[in-house]
Amino acid sequence: MNRKKLLLSVGIAATVIALAISALAANRVALLPASGNLTISGQTTQMNFDAFCNFSPCTINWILVLSNPNVGSIDRTSGPQTTFTVGSSPGTAYIFASDGNGHMAQAKVDVQ
Repeated sequence: MNRKKLLLSVGIAATVIALAISALAANRVALLPASGNLTISGQTTQMNFDAFCNFSPCTINWILVLSNPNVGSIDRTSGPQTTFTVGSSPGTAYIFASDGNGHMAQAKVDVQ
């Protein structure tokens, strides 16, 4: 292998490593679980959600978006955890965990 190809290979490897490290260092919010299925009249009518950040301080605010007003509700709007409780109508609920600085994670719950 000649010297130019070797330098190019080393340069590409260094760039890939730098990009990977910067991606891991970015501030992120994670939400678990990412999805769920619940039933109105089933045994399981609640689902717990946990949010995590890879930075500190991390203050989580919860946002609930429903396909119709009676799909369900969450018990908290801030803190590391919230619980979604099924309402009286089928539909979809999107639960967002936000740090208030543009970092968000989303979960989807289908209610049948």
